[in-house]
Amino acid sequence: MLVKFAECWYRVIQLPAFILGTYGLYKNNPSYYSVILCYATAALVTTTTCFVNAIKLPSAEDPSLDASSKFYAVTNEVRWRILGPLIPFLVVPAVMWVDMFVRIMDLVSIGAYKKTLAAKAGKAKKEL
Repeated sequence: MLVKFAECWYRVIQLPAFILGTYGLYKNNPSYYSVILCYATAALVTTTTCFVNAIKLPSAEDPSLDASSKFYAVTNEVRWRILGPLIPFLVVPAVMWVDMFVRIMDLVSIGAYKKTLAAKAGKAKKEL
C-alpha cells in the first residue's frame, strides 16, 4: 500500500511539478515560482525526514541495545553510506527553496511598492 502511495505521489505531484518548474525556469516566467517553491518544499521535507531517520538509527557499537534494537542498528560506515547519497537531495531542494522564496518576496515587495505608489497617485488626484 505504501509503495502505491509513493508511486502515486511521484506521478501526480512531483513529476508534473518538476516538469512545470523546469519549463517556467527555462522561460523565466515568475508565474511558476510558486510551483517550484511547493516542489522544493515537498522534496526538502521528505528528504529531511529520511536524513533524520538515518541519523537516529541506533549505533551497532552501543552495548546497551536489546535484541530488537540490534536488528536495526548500523555502524557509522553504513550510516554514512546511507547519508552520503542523500546530501545532494537535501542541499539542492534547500537552495531551490531559498531561491524561490527570495524571488517571490521580491515580487511581493515590488507589487506592494507599486500599490503604494498607485494609492499615493490616487490620493494626489483627489486633492487636486
